[in-house]
Amino acid sequence: MNANRLNRLLMLIAGILVFASAGQAARDCRNIQGVNILLVDNSRSVPPLDPRMERSEVLDAIEALLENFENRLILFGGRGEVVIDEPSRFINDGMHTDFFFAFQAAVGIRNEYPPDCPVKIILITDGLLDAFVTDYPNEGLSRKVQAMEYSLDQTLKLLEENPVETYIILLGERYELAIMEQISITANGFARANPLMEKAAEFLGNDGLLLKQFIFKHEPEAGIEEMKEIVRTITTDDTPYFENFLFIGLIIAGLVAVVLYFRSFPAVGDQEIIELVEGVTVLVGAEVKNPSVIANPAHFSRKRGFQYVTSTTSALASLSYQQRKLDFSSRGCKDLDKLTPIQRSLLEEDLQRVAIRLNEMEREGRDEEIIVATDLRYYCSNLSMDQIRSIIQAREQDRSKVGALDLLHAKVYLSMAPDLMEELSEYRVLINIPSRNVVRAPVDKGRQYQLGGYRVLIVEVDKDSRYSARVVMEYLAIPSLLGLKRFLPAALQRTLRLRRPLRTPFVAEI
Repeated sequence: MNANRLNRLLMLIAGILVFASAGQAARDCRNIQGVNILLVDNSRSVPPLDPRMERSEVLDAIEALLENFENRLILFGGRGEVVIDEPSRFINDGMHTDFFFAFQAAVGIRNEYPPDCPVKIILITDGLLDAFVTDYPNEGLSRKVQAMEYSLDQTLKLLEENPVETYIILLGERYELAIMEQISITANGFARANPLMEKAAEFLGNDGLLLKQFIFKHEPEAGIEEMKEIVRTITTDDTPYFENFLFIGLIIAGLVAVVLYFRSFPAVGDQEIIELVEGVTVLVGAEVKNPSVIANPAHFSRKRGFQYVTSTTSALASLSYQQRKLDFSSRGCKDLDKLTPIQRSLLEEDLQRVAIRLNEMEREGRDEEIIVATDLRYYCSNLSMDQIRSIIQAREQDRSKVGALDLLHAKVYLSMAPDLMEELSEYRVLINIPSRNVVRAPVDKGRQYQLGGYRVLIVEVDKDSRYSARVVMEYLAIPSLLGLKRFLPAALQRTLRLRRPLRTPFVAEI
């Protein structure tokens, strides 16, 4: 017996659920433009929509304006003051205003229509939340402020779970804009209805092409005509084809911007030609914003890539073309006291005078001078090229390791080998990179350098003469937005730039 009762009870519940689910989308909107749910504040604080008309007449005028839509009316106040589809009850007799029960009824109406049916909620209110503790008897609320907070929280939670495109028409000047904005943002989404978008939509005339306005203000003195205009704006269909056109246009504009962005500074494979003159230092900067420190003012327009600057504080590196300075003095050498007076006097002679002095000593010198000259020529002839280089090119900090007699032998050798002397005192391109570890070294073909966010390869070092040289740097890596220049293949970068790799003078404008 109990089993039979249970089965009948389950069948009854199943039937109720089927009926309820069928009733949720029982209405059809195939032959109408859409559904408008007019959510009208019926509380005593609401000013008249038009001073010259009865309130119900205004509703009739709005409904007549929306004759191609299915329009549903919800008059609301507090919990027990919600009336559906009875325009004659619009008499402003509500004791208070609670938006939660109003939207709860609106969501219920929305669920009567299929999900793909276009439904809009149009809230007409003075924007003053006035919730009462007695409307929430089971929530343990004791103060009005608690009821106000709870009502707003429940309203926002309801709209978050059941978003419906919602428009708000504010009446009078006493509305609480912050609450209205929260409701609008929750119902329509922050991307469409935040205060900034509201202002932008209002500025653009609210034509719906780019932005929609969701909160409108209605002055009672403006009457029915302004109300009709607002409702007409809300319910007018957008033109999606034009929005699509604008969207495509924005994509094209974005691609053009990307191309221009890639053309605005060098790409991998581009080269800088730096002309150098003996004794003149060239300071290399990048993306310097101050035109007063840029050597060529026309170059300031190039925002990316290397720039010829005049301030060392703006420089990433400096390049110079100069002859190697060789120190033939005895300064800092060891074992100076072991030299004979004749050897010491030869060591102090200028390099050009050493060979002359040796000849004089051999032809006209005393016996001891002839012996010294002969020994020097003999011993220096046994030195290798590497020994000569290590002695002559010793750095200042290594000078104390060079013997005075070894220096004299190298000096004698060079006085008799002008070709080697020219090689050792060659003109060189030097680079100085101020950083945590200062780099100062000759610039050689094939070397790579990191200059700020740029990495470059030296592809040419040409010494045109004793007075000028040319260095060609090729970009290997370039800083850019989101690292696009670093990660995109060089071929793709050249395609986006619509040109071959550039080979440009350093001080010229790209």
